[in-house]
Amino acid sequence: MKIVYLAGINDSEPEHWQRLWYMKTGGVWVEHADWDHPRATVWVADLVKAVQANPGPKVFLGHSLGCLLAAQWALNHLDRDLAGAFLVAPPDPDGSSYPPTAEGFVTPLKVQLPFPTWFIASRNDPFSTMVFSQNLAHVWKSRFIDVGAKGHINLKSNLGYWEDGWDYLGEFLKAVQGP
Repeated sequence: MKIVYLAGINDSEPEHWQRLWYMKTGGVWVEHADWDHPRATVWVADLVKAVQANPGPKVFLGHSLGCLLAAQWALNHLDRDLAGAFLVAPPDPDGSSYPPTAEGFVTPLKVQLPFPTWFIASRNDPFSTMVFSQNLAHVWKSRFIDVGAKGHINLKSNLGYWEDGWDYLGEFLKAVQGP
């Protein structure tokens, strides 16, 4: 099963767990020409190209704005080979910390996802709240995992390879692949 990595605003640094996992697993890293000023239409077009160029079984692995990208893509696109999405720390676009340079992403509470998802949230995420995360996981019909106080689950969280997250990913892949 191929992993399609969806990084958030500013991309994931080389020491970020998402980039470390990509270096281990390979897969597809969805690139964007402008990581600092995300436009939903442009980022979705980039994801469409990546999905079309990679037929066969796949999952999305999103962090932060990459999670909202998966939801935005799902509004108008479908890939029967997409087995699900592993989503870590989606931001609240109506929250006070949401980056004003990110434009055009829909309110995710209004999006139904047509594929299985696991939703990983932190109790002290500066870009979200537990209430928002729990509500969003409910709307998306996600398996919700509270990892405690880990900030935005990014490089600043000092997680390194993030072994616990890697274990969750392994469980998720088993769940979506089936017996």
